[in-house]
Amino acid sequence: MRIPPRVVADLAALTKTFDDPDVDLLRSLRQFADQVRLAVPSCVGISMSLTSAQSRVELEAMDDDLDRKRICSSLAIPAAAVRGRKTEAGPDRWDAEVIIYASAPGSLVDLAADLGWLTTLGWPTFALDQHLAGPPVGMDGLPVMSVINQAIGVLIGRGRTSAQATVDLDLRAAATGTSRWAVATSILAGLSGVSVHPGPDAIDDGDASV
Repeated sequence: MRIPPRVVADLAALTKTFDDPDVDLLRSLRQFADQVRLAVPSCVGISMSLTSAQSRVELEAMDDDLDRKRICSSLAIPAAAVRGRKTEAGPDRWDAEVIIYASAPGSLVDLAADLGWLTTLGWPTFALDQHLAGPPVGMDGLPVMSVINQAIGVLIGRGRTSAQATVDLDLRAAATGTSRWAVATSILAGLSGVSVHPGPDAIDDGDASV
């Protein structure tokens, strides 16, 4: 299972924010993938999304050269369900969800049942076979979100609120038929001395496997 270079970099950046030598998110992802492989030998990939009121960060680790037609089963695990509670609503709230993909039909049924029993929430809490298309192409990592957040900061500096700036980016993206990142890049390009991170299609030779 290959971890894209972008995800390796994102996990390294996130690890640094903890400032704790015992925290290594890349190692944790590998360990999690190993455990999933033991429980579900037909697992072909894992994706994770972190969502707030204004941002969304997506990470994935998939088998090399995966044909999405091979995905015959999926299981979504919301972090709120595993924690047994939901975080309070608000602009600083973050929700997380992990999705496991497998190539064998029905291979995630037992895992869904076990999670339902362990959390006492019941297996319907965990969406089974509702993500068979696989993770979205061109998922947004931390560098992409950094560009977007910089552009939001520029718009705030021009008098908009944070919410208005976010809506402004979305409206411009819809009007031009591009992404929020592309609009953010164009805003930053108009400023001198601002470094713009590569987009989701940037190529990096370094990667890792799990």
